[in-house]
Amino acid sequence: MNHKAVYLFCSKRWLYTANLALISLLACGSGESSSNNTKASTMSKDIQKTQEVVSEQKWFDPNLKLNHLANESSPYLLSHADNPVDWYPWGDEAIERARKEDKPIFLSVGYASCHWCHVMEHESFEDEAVAAFLNEHFIAIKIDREQRPDLDQIYMTFVQTFTKGGGGWPMSVFLTPDLKPFFGGTYFPKEDRYGRPGFLSLLRNLNDVYRTDREKVNSQADAMSRAVEQRLRPYAAKAELGKSIFDRAVKQSLSKVDPVHGGFGTGRKFPHTAELTAQLRSYASTGDESTRTTLEKTLRAMASRGMYDHIGGGFHRYVVDREWTAPHFEKMLYDNSLLVPVYLDAFLLLGDRDYKETALRALDFMLREMTDKEGGLYSALDADSEGEEGIFYIWKKSELDEILGSEAELFYQYYIATERGNFDGGTNVLALNLASFDELKNNPQEKRIRKSLAVLVKKLFDARAPRERPLTDDKVVTGWNGMALTAFCRGYQVSGEQNYLDAARKLGGFLKDKMYRDGVLLHSYRQGVFSTGKFLEDYGYVANGMVDLYETDHDYKWLEFSIKLVREGFELFSDPAGHLYISPAELGDQIVRPSDIYDGSYPSPGAYLLLAAQRLIGSTDDRKLQASLDHSLDALSGAISQYPVGLMSTLLVAYNQFVPRAEFAVVGPEADRAKFLEMIYQRYIPNRIIATSESADDRLALLKNRPAGEGGAAYVCQNFVCKLPASTPNELSAQIDELLDISNGAK
Repeated sequence: MNHKAVYLFCSKRWLYTANLALISLLACGSGESSSNNTKASTMSKDIQKTQEVVSEQKWFDPNLKLNHLANESSPYLLSHADNPVDWYPWGDEAIERARKEDKPIFLSVGYASCHWCHVMEHESFEDEAVAAFLNEHFIAIKIDREQRPDLDQIYMTFVQTFTKGGGGWPMSVFLTPDLKPFFGGTYFPKEDRYGRPGFLSLLRNLNDVYRTDREKVNSQADAMSRAVEQRLRPYAAKAELGKSIFDRAVKQSLSKVDPVHGGFGTGRKFPHTAELTAQLRSYASTGDESTRTTLEKTLRAMASRGMYDHIGGGFHRYVVDREWTAPHFEKMLYDNSLLVPVYLDAFLLLGDRDYKETALRALDFMLREMTDKEGGLYSALDADSEGEEGIFYIWKKSELDEILGSEAELFYQYYIATERGNFDGGTNVLALNLASFDELKNNPQEKRIRKSLAVLVKKLFDARAPRERPLTDDKVVTGWNGMALTAFCRGYQVSGEQNYLDAARKLGGFLKDKMYRDGVLLHSYRQGVFSTGKFLEDYGYVANGMVDLYETDHDYKWLEFSIKLVREGFELFSDPAGHLYISPAELGDQIVRPSDIYDGSYPSPGAYLLLAAQRLIGSTDDRKLQASLDHSLDALSGAISQYPVGLMSTLLVAYNQFVPRAEFAVVGPEADRAKFLEMIYQRYIPNRIIATSESADDRLALLKNRPAGEGGAAYVCQNFVCKLPASTPNELSAQIDELLDISNGAK
């Protein structure tokens, strides 16, 4: 099987004809031609070349002709700066030219680690004939979806509507000069094949239709724009929210899990972190063993097979097969940041040390390979190197034998690799032998064996280091860094390892002092250049991360900054009815203001703004924030009730309203507080609030009138009503047990 052929994000049919009548054509071929790999072989070098020329101003090469992307900050856009296509970034210049010359816009949306974006570039955008036709008859605009999530959402909604469900990247959309879409899809091959049009044929036919039947084009564009607006319009109905909706959502979520191999569905499998979080909470509440079994099947599969990099740590984006063998090898900051807390919670609740190890190795990967010198974290590592998908990560067994020598036998007891291989060309994507690792937990020599295995893994890590590395998208996306902030804080809380706290403090300072400028939380940064735009995802994820940093570092400035972001977030992104939008109302380059309430590649950003508000209320008793939170949850209640699994992140916030909240006020000298905090950190306590100070602190409602006494004190509270202070960790532990029994109910 050619696994790479499965990676193509595509619809099940394309709607194409010269006069825009809707004739269905098959979208996907059965395989990938060898020419794709040949044409993609210089991708990483091309990107590196363009970045060097642009970032270092090396204009001495007279043969290098750059288009309008040359001054952009995005590595993805820079990689197209020397295409013969006359690309523009999204903006007034391109849009005004389209209107002045009455030309349709070809909008291409992708991102740096997107394999098929690179394929389409080398097949079509580097082709002189394609570029010549495109430049003459269209205005070509290129967008990095990670820099404009609002536009990506608008036009992806169009593609999904137009193709009746398909969508993905590269996204290819054709717009009228007033930005209304009239035709779209994802990847197009250069030449006609598989009964579907090639890109050049498509351009010719769409140009003919645009010139000869404008009325039909405009009619189609108007109809599709109305359809997009309808789909992105806030859900207006309301419903009564309660715990029963959460129980129903978890049941639906569990029913989607592959009963044999774990994971959601039986095709391509993505990490659904919000659903995993909900399953953990459900098991903690009910103690239902079938829930635990189903949950662990997924957690163990993701951590033990191809989706996890067993040599370097960290998670790949997803797998393309039911058995978790073949990953899509890109590594995204958001996936790793979101999965770390899930695995740490699984460790705390279920007790399996391997979950903790999985999470901490992912954090180590993020520190080692994704951290900018300023303290922020990069967006992604590409899937490709040397023109091949995943070649950096795969092994022939003969390679492993040579590197490991006489120690190979021990390695093969715990890691799976064969002569035949499990991937293309007889290569192996390494996996764990779970049976052996399970047995190891009862082996008195476990510590020694694990240490020996770590040495062997380090040998393989060093052996693969000289390989051509995948491209790093070194763009720092603010919202994703907010997720990473939470991950590092949780890593320190559970492990006590100082490097995670150091990273969290540096990252917090970077976000607070560098990314918040002139009263705006900016969206991205790269090599001294900031992107403009205000987006809900940045305010939501960073505000929540700052609460985590306060609960870890205990410096009030982090909580103060979170309060500022949440208040501004409600002002910028909500309407009078309480609905939340991706971007502010004042932007003039959108055909509709998108309200995206569903979880997608990562959880709904609106849910995280609400979660941050909820946690801040637990410390401050801020009634204005409480009113904003209640107003938004009321506005979302109908959608939550109707589509609970799709809005699982928001449902988790609503669920917190119906179960007791655990509030901890810890006061006293730092050394005394540390012993109480460790007790809290080492327990699975969802819906938890922590406030700390050397003594009673009037700035936070939870700390008012909380004296420290001798040796410090920990107050366990609910709704600001506290038990007698615990003066020892053992007393605190007993109070936590009682609190969790009340929270969870009888099991």
